[in-house]
Amino acid sequence: MYAAEILLPKSLPSTKYYTANAEEADFFLIPFYFSCAFHTKLYERDPSPIFTRAMNLVINNFPYFNRSLGKDHIIISSHDHSTEILSKVLSMLNPQARPHFLTTTSDTSMGFDDSYDVALPPYIVSAFWGHDIVHNNKSSVAWFRGTIGKNWYLKGNGYVREELKKMNKMKSTNGNLELAIEEGNFDNLHDKPYRYMLSNAKFCLSPIGHQFWSPRLYESFIEGCTCVFIHEGYEPSRKIYLPFQKFNITDLCISIGINELPTLLDKLASIPDEELEKKRNR
Repeated sequence: MYAAEILLPKSLPSTKYYTANAEEADFFLIPFYFSCAFHTKLYERDPSPIFTRAMNLVINNFPYFNRSLGKDHIIISSHDHSTEILSKVLSMLNPQARPHFLTTTSDTSMGFDDSYDVALPPYIVSAFWGHDIVHNNKSSVAWFRGTIGKNWYLKGNGYVREELKKMNKMKSTNGNLELAIEEGNFDNLHDKPYRYMLSNAKFCLSPIGHQFWSPRLYESFIEGCTCVFIHEGYEPSRKIYLPFQKFNITDLCISIGINELPTLLDKLASIPDEELEKKRNR
């Protein structure tokens, strides 16, 4: 999930959008691996010092940031904490300074601005993820695999994953749908068992975890599974992952509130197959 942060700066010089002449540039990309630094060196510690050094290097050595107060500069941050990093970087800058952020998350409560920033896909799909195992006949399973045991409690969303774990193996009243909860993440994008379940399950659950954001929404689209977004009080960015200006996110996935967990399976089981097929075909 660091692909955007690493590959975009490396690939840009070979495109028609790059210029070595700063006076010709419309935008300036700051090629610092904010998320990589946070996860590999600073996790569980305050990342502010290294972020401050990086931004001061740009501000003190190049005239262009101050010229526009960063409004023609771009910062990329990826992975789960990307909008958290966005908020930390903004807190270090002059209140009037506002670079554009390209992130893989889009939590507006942490400063992401739909009209100013861009939410990126978490993966480079063509490079890593194929469509060789997509199933047309879905099993009667609502499936989730992910980290569960960290007791995340996020902004009124409760211990959602812990509650789902307690419901494992439960079936809908009509017996047509079973809940399957697995603890643990996939090792990499070539993890075929993980992709198989995404492709085979009728519903792929995307419960709130450490952050509102999750790559499961994107993974579900790729593998043809109907994503069930479980949250309370959060509106996903309309620009997240795909050009959603053409259709509403609810046309692509199902949104379930935390208070609906006890009736989750019955609600999902009541959705006609024709409606699910329409969502998958979009």
